[in-house]
Amino acid sequence: MKTRKLRLLSVLLALAMMLALLPTAAFAETSGDYEYRIDSDGNVTITKYTGSGGAVVIPAEIGGKPVTAIGKEAFYGCSSVTAVTIPDSVESIGEDAFSGYAEGNVKAPRITEIKIPSGVKTIGKYAFAYCYELKTVDLNSACSLKTIEDHAFHCCTELEKIDLEHAINLETIGDAAISGNVRNGAIIGPKIEQITIPEGVKTIGTYFLARCAKLESVTFAPGSQL
Repeated sequence: MKTRKLRLLSVLLALAMMLALLPTAAFAETSGDYEYRIDSDGNVTITKYTGSGGAVVIPAEIGGKPVTAIGKEAFYGCSSVTAVTIPDSVESIGEDAFSGYAEGNVKAPRITEIKIPSGVKTIGKYAFAYCYELKTVDLNSACSLKTIEDHAFHCCTELEKIDLEHAINLETIGDAAISGNVRNGAIIGPKIEQITIPEGVKTIGTYFLARCAKLESVTFAPGSQL
């Protein structure tokens, strides 16, 4: 009997030690309209929006801790969202963060404009894909942006303006980052007519600007590394 108790105590102690070693990020928490996690450095990643939609203002802090990331699929399919304000504290916008899915009934947020703030360094894969009503991507303040990953603005069919030239530290543009698709034999893609590639860009992926049927000119900034 005593041996069994000792074994049980050993197991419980081992379990307690394992839980203590797990990062804080393993435990999801809730605050208002958001589910989130906190990493070992005390930074907040928003993992899911649970609100009713409309114009959403993402908080710069939750519980006194900075919101530094919008996580994977955080606003995926949130078609009730009509506008989003991202705080300067955010450093990364994750994969599929604001996207929808073209082939199913999941619709993306109905935002018409998005401003990328000064703190954002990375826009993840498919971050704004299938945001069919998105017309303008404001990069005027995006001085920290270094990477736009694959398909980030794929099938944003109403997109008319994305001022890349203001992203002065941009280095990498991924595959099909701004691109369209073919549906029932018709080209469906962004409505961009002109675009300027900033001088710091070192890599542009395949199919960048593919099926942008209204594109008239691509300008490489003076001093371009390409």
